[in-house]
Amino acid sequence: MALLGIDAGTSGCKTTILNEFGKVLSSAYREYPPTPCKVGCSEIAPENVWLSVAACIRESVAACPNDRVQALSISSFGEAAVPIDSAGRVLYNGILLTDPRGQEQMATLAERLGAQTLMQRTGVPLHPMYTIFRAMWLRDNQPEIFSRVVKFLQFEDYLIYKLSGEFATDYSLADRTMAFHAVDKVWDEEILAGANLSPDLFAHTLPSGTPVGLVQHTVAVELGLPNDTLVVTGGHDQPCAALGSGVISAGLAVDGMGTAECITTCLEKPVFSPELFASNYHCGPHVVPNRYITFAYTLSAGALLQWFRDTIGRSERAEAQACGMSAYALLDSRISPEPSGLLVLPHFGGSGTPYLDPNATGAILGLNSRTTTYDIYRAMLESITYEMRYNLECLEGAGIFVDSLRAVGGGAKSDVWLQIKADIMNRPVSTLAINEAGTLGVVMLAGIAAGIYRDADEACRLLVNEKHHFEPDPSRIERYEENYQRYKKLYPAVRDIWE
Repeated sequence: MALLGIDAGTSGCKTTILNEFGKVLSSAYREYPPTPCKVGCSEIAPENVWLSVAACIRESVAACPNDRVQALSISSFGEAAVPIDSAGRVLYNGILLTDPRGQEQMATLAERLGAQTLMQRTGVPLHPMYTIFRAMWLRDNQPEIFSRVVKFLQFEDYLIYKLSGEFATDYSLADRTMAFHAVDKVWDEEILAGANLSPDLFAHTLPSGTPVGLVQHTVAVELGLPNDTLVVTGGHDQPCAALGSGVISAGLAVDGMGTAECITTCLEKPVFSPELFASNYHCGPHVVPNRYITFAYTLSAGALLQWFRDTIGRSERAEAQACGMSAYALLDSRISPEPSGLLVLPHFGGSGTPYLDPNATGAILGLNSRTTTYDIYRAMLESITYEMRYNLECLEGAGIFVDSLRAVGGGAKSDVWLQIKADIMNRPVSTLAINEAGTLGVVMLAGIAAGIYRDADEACRLLVNEKHHFEPDPSRIERYEENYQRYKKLYPAVRDIWE
């Protein structure tokens, strides 16, 4: 008996097949080719996503032919939507969250209904990235295409449709449209009326972990799946990763250390405070019943380290390749064990929360003639962590507290960075036996729908296990504290100079 988890991201997708005891049977990964679009725009081709997901499923299934997949579920990025016609044909690329289109439509809807009303009903801060504004933009700027649109499907919905032929989404992903009532868990007809959009343009909403139907016969044959494979609603990638990390109660958070870094925490009741929205956080449904989540993120985490590796650290990268090791592992082994004393503003691709400033720029401060490559690298690890500590501070100001972190993703492979994180945040940090929290989360949802696990609590008890644990080092906390107070002055100073 096996369960299939699908995780569709903005740059690539992965699939993982596990048995009911959490043993990984196979996995596969594909990157998507770049999607050409106009300068300043950011799009993703839905057909490329589907072809990559299909290839990953085939590879994963073929790798464990004796393990029959009983159910599958999907985690995906949010906001971007796929407009399709009555024959299921894609009419336009998905517009990604970093694309500036939709600002005029956002201003129009905010004027009609009021920004506070929109935020209080949907639980998301006002921003043009949400699906409702992309749909309005397409109507206003591509009316010939819009006239043929039958559905706007987010990427989980699109993959469910390709697999099962059904139009369905879950509450957590519907919440990323800014057209969904976060507490009543229905499409908000007042907001949609204000946008002059019909609720029928969106998929039917269901709780995460709900059976939608079976994989279509022709698709099952193509992918090597059994004809009776159950397709189950999954969720937005962040709450799915939270479930896959066992973050289903207050005080615990998952720290997804990938290209971007995102800390997601569980709430036992919704929080729609002015302080929350002022810092650009949202509050929406978890993939676990009667729970909510919020998340804080920076866009430049792994992406910043990759930039460092490919520019300042080119010689170290070449040396690491010659030794058959990761460049990051080599850099980790050579940095000083003590705080760097430098500061890096990690906004090399704009900022995430709490600023959400697409024009934010990066900076490196404190350089002198004795500064080494390794000093700068350590400062980058520290400053990404300062940025996330500031986010935790802002969440505390909104009444949301995080006591400990569970780290997942590529960055969680670095013990050096995890100890820095524990020291700067003054909180314990743990890694997990199964690092792919997103796919594990949807595997849990598939297993709940198939009757293998009674509920999320049982699935977490069986499948989530800590691997390593990092406690704050008291000898470094005070030194980091001094640098952190300097760090908090950095963004407004650089912004004022650059503007």
